[in-house]
Formats: sequence, C-alpha cells, structure tokens
Amino acid sequence: MNLTYPAKPVSPFHIRLSDCRHMLLRAFAWLMLLMLLCTLFPCSPARAEAQVVRVGWYDSTDFQTGPNGERSGYAYDYMQEIAQYTGWTYEYVHGTWAELYEMLVAGDIDMLSYVTYREARLPLILYSAKPMGTSGSYIVSRRKTGTKSSNPLAFLDGGKLGCEAGSFQYELLQGYLERLGIHVTMAPQTCGAAEIAQKLASGEIDAYLTDTMAKEYLSRDFSLFNLADEDCYFAFSNSRPDLKEQTDSAMQTLQTLHPFLKDELRSKYMTTVVNSVISSEQVAWLDAHDPIRIGYLEGSLARADAETGDVSGVLKEYISFASDCLDNRVLSFEAIAYTSPELLQQAMADGKVDMMFPAVRNLSYGEENGYLLTSRLLTIPMAAVTTKTNFSEADAHTVAVPAHNVTMKAYLLQQYPHWTMVDYPTIDACRNAVSSGKADCLVTTAYEVQSFLKDSPFYCTFLSNPGVVSFMMPRTSNILLSVINQTIAMLPESEMQGALSRFAAPDHKVTLQEFVQQNAASVIAGVVMVFVLFLLVVLNSLIKSKKSAEEMATLNEELTVSQLELEEALAEAEHANQAKSEFLFSMSHDIRTPMNAILGYSELMKKELTDPKLLGYQGKNDQAGNLLLSLINNVLDMSHLDSGKA
Repeated sequence: MNLTYPAKPVSPFHIRLSDCRHMLLRAFAWLMLLMLLCTLFPCSPARAEAQVVRVGWYDSTDFQTGPNGERSGYAYDYMQEIAQYTGWTYEYVHGTWAELYEMLVAGDIDMLSYVTYREARLPLILYSAKPMGTSGSYIVSRRKTGTKSSNPLAFLDGGKLGCEAGSFQYELLQGYLERLGIHVTMAPQTCGAAEIAQKLASGEIDAYLTDTMAKEYLSRDFSLFNLADEDCYFAFSNSRPDLKEQTDSAMQTLQTLHPFLKDELRSKYMTTVVNSVISSEQVAWLDAHDPIRIGYLEGSLARADAETGDVSGVLKEYISFASDCLDNRVLSFEAIAYTSPELLQQAMADGKVDMMFPAVRNLSYGEENGYLLTSRLLTIPMAAVTTKTNFSEADAHTVAVPAHNVTMKAYLLQQYPHWTMVDYPTIDACRNAVSSGKADCLVTTAYEVQSFLKDSPFYCTFLSNPGVVSFMMPRTSNILLSVINQTIAMLPESEMQGALSRFAAPDHKVTLQEFVQQNAASVIAGVVMVFVLFLLVVLNSLIKSKKSAEEMATLNEELTVSQLELEEALAEAEHANQAKSEFLFSMSHDIRTPMNAILGYSELMKKELTDPKLLGYQGKNDQAGNLLLSLINNVLDMSHLDSGKA
C-alpha cells in the first residue's frame, strides 16, 4: 500500500538564508574578478599636466652645460628652486642674450633671466617683484703694464671697444666715458668668449664690454675692470602675467625659507673681479716706501733658505704673485727673518719693517693694540698640546702662551674666549708649564705639533677652529693696507693653501730611536708578534720532524720484514732448484744406461740381419736411439751445471 505524504512547506527564513548564500558567492566572485583586472590593468590617479615654460638659455655663468650634458649655473639653479614650488618644467630656447630678449618681447619665449630694470622696457615686458641677483659690467683688455696713469680706462681713448651686438651695457658705459673725456669706437661682436679672447690677444679689438665673466677672460694676459653692479630680475612676456605672479610667490617663499640662496649661488658661480690698477695716491706712497719691508717669524709658514738666506715657504709664494699682479706698478718686497715674536713686534714698532707675517686676523684685538690687519691670506689648522687624554676644547682650560706672541693671543681671544691665558717668557717655559700641570695646554699650528710630541707625556688634540692668517701693520698704514688687500683679492686662495701644504710640512727626519719612543706600544706589539710567529714556525718544524721520524721508523720496519720474507723465498727457491737439478741428474743417468744397452743390441742385430728391409728398420731404430741418447746427454750436462758438478 503506497502512502503519500504532503510536502513539507519551506519556511521563508530558509529561503532568505539560501538567497544570502548565493548573493555572497556572487559578490565574492565579482570582487575576485575586479582584483584580477586591477592587477592586470593598474590605473593611476589622474595628474594635472605640468606647465611648460619656455626659457631663454644663453651660455654664461648663468647657464652652463658640462661635458656629460649636465646643466648648472646661477640662473639655472635659481629657476630649479622656483620650479619646486610652482611645479613647472622648462623648455630651453638657445641664443644670445640680445636675441632672446627680442624673442621675449615678441612672445616667442615666456621667461628670461638677468634683465636689468629700464623704464623704457616697462611697456614691453614684465619684471619679477624681487631681483634675482646683481649683474656686473666688465671691461676686458690686453694687459697694459708699466703705465703711470691711475685711470684704468685711459688706454681706451681712441681705441676700439667690442661689445655684444644689441647689448645694453654700452648705455651704462657711454656716460661714464664721456665724463672721463674718453672717446671709443664701438665694434659689435656676435662670437663667443673664446673668439673674443683671440681678438683681444691679436689686437683686433682693444677691449671688450661684457656682463658675464667667462673663464677665457681670467688669464693673467688680460686686465679686468669692474664697471658697475645693477640689480637684475626675471623678465616675462606681457602675455604671461600668471608666470610673474607664481614666480613672485615662489621667490617670497624662498626668501623666508632660504634667505641666503642668492649669496650661496653667487659664491658658487660668480667670479669676483678686482681692478688691477691702483690709484695715484697709492703709487706715490709706494714710490716713497720702496721696497715694502716684510718682517716674518721663522716657522712653518716662512723660513730663510739655509744656503742663500732668501725667504721660502708660503710668504715666498705670495711675494712672487704680488710683485707683478698690478698693471700700473711693480711691487718690490724685502723679507727680513726674525727668530722670536717679541723681536718681530719690536722691529715693527721701531719702524724697521712695514708689516709682519704671520698674524691672526682678529680685528678687535688689532683695534685694542693699534694694529691693522689685512684680508685673509689663508687658513691654517691649529692643535692643542696637552697631557690630558680626554681633552675637550669646549671645556674651560688654562693655556700657556709666550708673553710676546701677539698672534697666538689674538687667535685664542677670538676662537676660545672661555680659556684663560697665562703668560710665560718662552715657548720652552710654556712646554714645562704644561708638563708640570701648571697649565692645561699650549696651542701651536698643526704643522709644528710634531716637535712637541717627541717629549712624553704630551698628546695632541686638533682644534676645530683654524687660524685665519693675514699681514699685520701699524694703525697708520692704511694706504699700504689697501694695496696689500688688493693683491690678496687678486690672489686665488687655493694657490696659497696649496703652497701651505707643500712648504709647511716639517723637514725633520724621524730617527729609529724617536720612532720607537713615539710608537712604543706598536713596536712592542710588533716584536711580540714576530716572536710568537717565530715560536710557531719552530714548533711546526719540530712537529713535522717528529712525524717524519715516525714515518721513517715505520718504513724501516716494513723494509726489514720485506727483506726477511725475500730471504725466505730465495732460500725456498734455491732448495727447489737444487732438488730439480738432483732429480734431472739421477733421471738422466738412469735413462742413459738402458739406452746404451738398446743401442748395443741394435748393433749386434745389424751384424746378423741380411734382409734389406729389416736392415732398414734396424738403421732407423739405431738413428732414433742415438738422437735420444744425445738428448739425454744434454739434459745430464745441464743438470751437472745446475748442481755445480763439472
């Protein structure tokens, strides 16, 4: 009997759970598909396209291109700083400055650097609110030495002055020349600095007016005259006031966050041009004080040559340069050596020398003591000599100073005012004071510290503040000061620092005894290491010798055993050979006896036989018997030889 039951109704709750499961599965599948698509086709958020600004590029200190294509320059670096705040990218348009200015006015470029302010230009271009720097106008000419005129431009009268075609510098120079009564013929030029230098050297033009100082003009074959300095601005096309507004905002931000940016760029890229002509007043003073007498303290910076007595070292390098660096006056110097600071200072006070070297440039100390100090000639590293192993220059110390060493006192007052100076009559007295603990240290140049380290128990601590070296002279020598400062300004400081490295190193040759004293710990460690190494070598040799002896004894034992075994084998072989010989001898003898009987009977049969056939048999039998007997005799003879029987 079949029974039918009604279907169980499905609750709405079960239906909803089932739908939810399907919906979750579909959502998970779509999510996985979306993740896969994002992986295969990544998308990035939309970016605003960077604004492209067309900038004029002219080859100079403002825009430079290196050998590998790298860009640099005063204006280039400044514009890159601005671009970091504006988001610009630059498109560079190349040409001369005059060509680029015309393109700016025509709207063919958007921006140009180093544009001086002129009211006539206001309707044509837009200026930045702040200057980007200053622009100097320079006159470059062939060097005119021996002239007595104090006017550096007098040689231009009636000459030919080159300038960049379309340059605005000429309008600056024109009024100045007219006031001096100098008349020139302008010769517009369109070539680069290298060709201009060739034209100057050949005399095709007498001078060249420029606003950029190219490296080709920095030769000592040319004279340089700084005409004027003017503020220069970024300039923009009249159609791009938006660029001016963004630049003004960026320059204001840079002024707040990086206030010394222009100074850093100027120091990095600009060349300071110093006029190589001195005034008539200076010439007159030099005529009355010829030569300039320099008193110098013998030491690491200047020394008297042992053979000639002439000055050597850094001071000689300065004199060599300064003697002929001016166009209208050759300078003469007389260098006089002194062995102590007090003697040198007294000589200057007595008027025996016009100035002294070296001196630390401390203007406050110079004012208090009635001295003038020239500009910085070079810097020299300094060191403290002490008995302390944990010396710190930040702490307060008592420093021993020779009483008459005004140079050292000026240095300490300027760099370490928190130290207490104690005067001693000589440097040896200072050394003894430090050694006995009466003073914490004495200070000397890094090049002279070696002479102190020979004496135990001194230590050396190099100081973080170098000494600024200059010349010192009486307070009334202001004209001499201006002349010396002019020569120092023309002298590359790197040349003097290089001379310091060459000449200031001590000439003292270290003896073996000094080396051992100064490096006792290292020497002892080295000797111990050598001794230990020697012991290791000897021990290794002994171990190898013992091992070799053991191996030799083992080989000897094995050789003895092998020799005994060989003797036994030889004896057995001889015994076997003897037995063989005896056997052969006995066997051969026993066989020959019956063989003789056989041959004898065969001979008797031969006498009785008459049948030819039988005689033939008998002959062959007799022949075979003789052959066999011969073989037996041979074996018997061999056995006789083996057995030693004759």
